[in-house]
Amino acid sequence: MSNLIPSQTGLTLRLTDTPINLTNKLLAHTGVKGISEMNDDELWEWWLSLDDEWKFLLIRRGLKLKLWHNKDWKFNRVYHYQTEFDWLNRELVFGCLKALRKLVKINLGNGKNQDLSVLTNLTQLTRLNLGNNQIQDISILINLTQLKKLDLNCNQIQNLSVLANLTKLTTLYLSFNQIQDTTPLANLSQLIELGLGNNQIQDISSLAHLTQLRFLNLNCNPIKSQDIKWLQQQLPNCRIYF
Repeated sequence: MSNLIPSQTGLTLRLTDTPINLTNKLLAHTGVKGISEMNDDELWEWWLSLDDEWKFLLIRRGLKLKLWHNKDWKFNRVYHYQTEFDWLNRELVFGCLKALRKLVKINLGNGKNQDLSVLTNLTQLTRLNLGNNQIQDISILINLTQLKKLDLNCNQIQNLSVLANLTKLTTLYLSFNQIQDTTPLANLSQLIELGLGNNQIQDISSLAHLTQLRFLNLNCNPIKSQDIKWLQQQLPNCRIYF
C-alpha cells in the first residue's frame, strides 16, 4: 500500500512567517518545488522523506500539522489512527510540544491521552481541546490560567475543583462525563457558553452565579423541572437546554 495519505482525508501541512522562506530555500537546492506549490499528497510524501531531526526543527519553528480523520476511511496498520499525532511520531511531537511555551492553541481530542504532562509548561494556551479521551484527572490544568475555550466533552471526569482557577474561560464543554458537583464553576464569571449535558447533576444552584451565560446545556441530567425554571429566572438572558 502506498505511503501517501489521500488528499480527501484533509491533510494540512503548512508553514507560517519566516519558516516557509527557510524551507523553500532548502527545497530549491534539492530541486523540489516549494511548500506552497505542493498539493496534499506531495506534501505528505515530502514529510515522510524527512528524518526526525528535521521534523522536530520544522515543528519547533512553526510548522502546522493537522490531519482530520475521515470516519469512512480506514488507516492500515502502519498508520493506525489513535490521535492526530500518531501517524507522525507521537513521542517526537509531544517532546516538541513541551518546548513550545508560547503555544496558544492545541487540539489533542479524539485519542487516548490520559497523560497530560505535555501541557505542564504551556501556560500561554487560550484554546485547548481534550474532548473524547479517557481523562479522569484534570489537575494538570491548574496553571493554564489564560484559557478562554476548553473542551473536555466525552471523558470520565468527576472532580471539577481545578477549574475554579481558570477564571478567563468564556466557553467550557463538559458534556458526557460523570459530574455531580458543579460548585467549582461558580467562580467562572466570564462564561458565556457552558455544556453540562449527560452527567449526573442534580443541584444547579451554583450556576446562578454565572450571569454572563448565554447558552447552557443541561440535557440528560436528573434535575427537577422546577429547579430549571428557578435557574431560568436567575439567568434571564441565557438559553437553557434541558
